[in-house]
Amino acid sequence: MQRLVVVIAAVPALFAIAFLSACSNGASHDSTLAVPSLIDVRSHASYDFGAAKAGVDAARYPASVGANLYVISHGCQFRSCQQPGYVTVFAAGSSHELRTIHDGVDQPVTLNFDSAGDLYVANSGNATVTVYADSNYVLRTISQEMCLPGALAFDGSGNLYVTNAGHCARKHKQVPNTVNVYASGSTSLVRRIFEGVNQPDALSFDGAGNLYVAEFGNSTVTVYAGGNDL
Repeated sequence: MQRLVVVIAAVPALFAIAFLSACSNGASHDSTLAVPSLIDVRSHASYDFGAAKAGVDAARYPASVGANLYVISHGCQFRSCQQPGYVTVFAAGSSHELRTIHDGVDQPVTLNFDSAGDLYVANSGNATVTVYADSNYVLRTISQEMCLPGALAFDGSGNLYVTNAGHCARKHKQVPNTVNVYASGSTSLVRRIFEGVNQPDALSFDGAGNLYVAEFGNSTVTVYAGGNDL
């Protein structure tokens, strides 16, 4: 996967990138780049420490049924607050809490679902990505060459891409900023992308399989050509 070009310079804050598949009139906009803000639900009584972000397990349900809502609460690690955080699952279209996921969660920062509907949670507290089968029990934990995991995305072959910031205060080490690539359904690291990476904060794929990485360090988005060369 080679770098194509750096686009969108001098953007003050990049939080997320996504590609819009359609707009209200049905026109296709697969190549449109959007930079929305992440969901913050700190007003909810259950999330009284740390910002929360959310996702849905849409892969498990037909469009007519709807998907459950998954919300992470980051937790905290300082003298007056020692909380590892958690993931709360709400019933589709409802505020009813179905369950709370604690196992394997340590200061979660983002979450995503693969095409099979398995849940992936990036944990900043212990530098891991925890994978849950049926969004319930821990299937595996990914930690190889992980420092400070952030955004999660999947390519067309199901390989997992993770933004990896370079400073690990708890591990007392400094490593390069990278995007780590892990084989589909595995904990094995198959590639580390270094070129053009500067404090990566978000990533996404377009319809052609090209990878877009939002760089917090220099306020740019770096584009990498897609390909099956893993």
